[in-house]
Amino acid sequence: MDVLPLDRGPALAMPKPPSEAGDDQEPYAEVLKTFGKALKQARLARSLTQEQLAAKADLKRPYIFQLERGDANVTLRTLAKMADVLGLHVHDLLPKEADPLASVSLLERLIPLYKRMVATLTDRHAQDADLLREAVDLGRLLGPIDQPLSPHARGETALEVAPEHPPDRRDS
Repeated sequence: MDVLPLDRGPALAMPKPPSEAGDDQEPYAEVLKTFGKALKQARLARSLTQEQLAAKADLKRPYIFQLERGDANVTLRTLAKMADVLGLHVHDLLPKEADPLASVSLLERLIPLYKRMVATLTDRHAQDADLLREAVDLGRLLGPIDQPLSPHARGETALEVAPEHPPDRRDS
């Protein structure tokens, strides 16, 4: 009789423990932190210390501390035990999915804002282009900028201009 290999389905990618993760952040760190916050809130709502929760769930207090900080992974068995001890459903301790209707509502509010921003930026771009054209035209009228302005361009009259060299007054 031939033995056929069992099809176990696709392999699940498990996150590396923090010691193996190196400089990369653990991919599920946010899930662990969210779980830890929910665990701590549920514990405090029932006026339990970490020590008391650990004793009731047959765990060690440092492990509860690590879980609440999001520094340790939780097994499904431990999750179920803690939910039972706290009088909760397992899903009460897990992160909630975002409400898709809230996302649609947010997008509906953001689209008009986006359109107004595009219109404003387009208007400003047109104004900037007009100002640039005016500056170029003015530059053509004034000529090169690196030359000193003549007395006339500075708004001085011929009487106000002091000669560079006083006239030679020789009485003959």
